[in-house]
Amino acid sequence: MIFLVIFQCILSGIIVVALKGMFLQFGDLPKAWKVSKVNACVWATTFLCTVVLDIEYGLGIGILFSIMLLVWTATHGSLTILGAYANFDLYADISTNLQVRFTYLLDFIKLILLFYLGKRDSWN
Repeated sequence: MIFLVIFQCILSGIIVVALKGMFLQFGDLPKAWKVSKVNACVWATTFLCTVVLDIEYGLGIGILFSIMLLVWTATHGSLTILGAYANFDLYADISTNLQVRFTYLLDFIKLILLFYLGKRDSWN
């Protein structure tokens, strides 16, 4: 009976040491959030599902979540109207920058969308 308890303690110690590196990687999440919020959400979802459920389920859910976000970003783009800074040839979004003015002589539109030929019928 005592050997069973010792083996369980050793096994739990091995598991804690193996998970230590994974939990230390959780500190990289703020840096990943600054670079790309979508990739940080995929990482956090995969991490939490791996810890809570199991490795196979966590990786499967992470792959499905990544594919789901890829399809969503392929079908939903963003449209931004750009305005010019005074006396500069620098253009920025008019809804977020108060120093930018909209010029009626020349309009710039920034369209962020993945090039996906499955949507070619909607480009008429």
